[in-house]
Amino acid sequence: MFKKWTALLLALAMAGCSSAPTSNTTDSGHAAQKGEDQVEQTNQSSEDTAFDEYLDEYFKEYCSRSYLLAHRYFTDYQKEGITLKEDAYSLGNFVPTQEDRDFTNAVLEKLKGFDREKLTGTYQAIYDQMTWSYEFSKESDQEKYLYLGSIWSENFGTQSEVYTYFAEFELYNENDVDALVKVIDNVPQYFEEAIAFSKEQAKRDLLAFNLDSVLTYCQDTLDNQASSPVFEELDLEVDTLMLDEAKANEYKQQIHDALNRSFFPSYQYLIDELSSMKDEIGEVVGLAQYENGREYYEKVLQSATGTDSSLDEINQEVSSALMQLSTQGQQLIESGFDMNSIMSIDTGLKSPEEILGYLEENYAKSFPVVNEMEYEIKALPDEQSQSGVTAYFVNPPIDSTRPYQMRYNARDFGQDFSSLSFFDTMAHEGIPGHMYQAQFNKEHFVSNAQYSMSDMAMQEGYATYAGEVAQSWLGLDEQVLEGYKLNTWLNNYSILQADLLINGAGVSKDEFVQIYGEQVADIYDRLAQEPGVFFSYYFGYYLITQKRAEAQEELKDKFNEVEFNQALLKDGNLRFSIVEENIDEYIEKAKTS
Repeated sequence: MFKKWTALLLALAMAGCSSAPTSNTTDSGHAAQKGEDQVEQTNQSSEDTAFDEYLDEYFKEYCSRSYLLAHRYFTDYQKEGITLKEDAYSLGNFVPTQEDRDFTNAVLEKLKGFDREKLTGTYQAIYDQMTWSYEFSKESDQEKYLYLGSIWSENFGTQSEVYTYFAEFELYNENDVDALVKVIDNVPQYFEEAIAFSKEQAKRDLLAFNLDSVLTYCQDTLDNQASSPVFEELDLEVDTLMLDEAKANEYKQQIHDALNRSFFPSYQYLIDELSSMKDEIGEVVGLAQYENGREYYEKVLQSATGTDSSLDEINQEVSSALMQLSTQGQQLIESGFDMNSIMSIDTGLKSPEEILGYLEENYAKSFPVVNEMEYEIKALPDEQSQSGVTAYFVNPPIDSTRPYQMRYNARDFGQDFSSLSFFDTMAHEGIPGHMYQAQFNKEHFVSNAQYSMSDMAMQEGYATYAGEVAQSWLGLDEQVLEGYKLNTWLNNYSILQADLLINGAGVSKDEFVQIYGEQVADIYDRLAQEPGVFFSYYFGYYLITQKRAEAQEELKDKFNEVEFNQALLKDGNLRFSIVEENIDEYIEKAKTS
């Protein structure tokens, strides 16, 4: 959601899904390029060159405002000429500051100085994305929207995001130790600001979340302090620095001391403060039940879908998709297909490593070839596992030389690695999903600034689409696979419809239960606290597959899946209107080939 203004959320190193593309850089600081993109770069217009220079300047300024951002994008940000501002070690803030507003205005003013029509190819796409993003941010920065939405949701709440950030933190050099300690020591202030934000919400009758869930999470964090994975993971990070034992132990002690004085006590602070506000916490309801809530929800959806579509237009698209799928499902059943057959699909792949190996061997059937990817996959500790998050891809910095990292939720997912759903998860997070796209971007981006442009609908919609494409490589019975997809998307689009009913139409929890049944009552609370969260995945997928169907219809035998996906991936995770232009170019070129 665009609502979250914290630097922490911008810098979180996980996908799954909160992912952003990643890349290594050349000596010039620009991402390496190959093929046609290299030709395009060497034939830059003078406007391209000037804009390219500004992008370098912009990205350095963007990163200098927060250590979390500088560390997110570079293992050695000082080598990139980035000098951090004095207050750069903050975890962020919950409403935009004047500095945020000034930065937005400065970027927009600078963009006006370039002639868009003289920019070519990718540079024009970057210009369009930056312009839209900052104008949208400015438009959304209105008092009437600031305190709408929850910062304490079960899966993406402040309490869990802070924990995950430090559990996944990576140390790249000794300077990062001191910086890490400073950021840990900012946790008390960050949580104080979260409480202040919540108290302001309470004054406006906008504070609503599941208190018991948050308190349980905080208490579990405290109860498991001695054996917390945060200690273990950060100790392992110190070990990666390959220091002598005395220095390593010194750094570990500094980190442990900071965690014990600032991190863990802050969870007791949350328990005390939130408990004292118990009577001020309202019933969880959809956004439409608040003043300006429906208008705000429309902006949430526009951000989540990467479109300018109105709430009513999106609602119509979802309803149409559901109706079409229902008809197809009914026809499949009437043909004699047994829907129970989709419950026992077995891929024959027995481990996450085997699945990723299989995906790596087969992705070139449908996607452009990239350089070999080094990666590691690990199960999450139980304490870091969150219900509803099956796996995620950890984004490395642009200049990282470490293997890609993936994590999966073994606690909740179990050990059924041969299921089609787990295969789909590995494809979504790994190959040809987030990890593959990170490698593709590494080889094709023209500017480091592109890594900060991550439209969620393209990011998660692409990975969802990629996971489904990968299913076709398994050689499963076509009718069984069709039934599986129909069942999956009837469920997925039903979730979008439920989201629209709750947050767009203002359906109450009682009304929701009457429609869907008591067994899904918990979904109401999640969708009300995390409005639009599934649209990036499912509506993003919808936009891509609709455009693919259009390309197939126009090109017939000339349609080439690899070339279509090349066009889809070309400029990264940008708004779909920009991606559409690239696909339209592919269609026109293919027609004449």
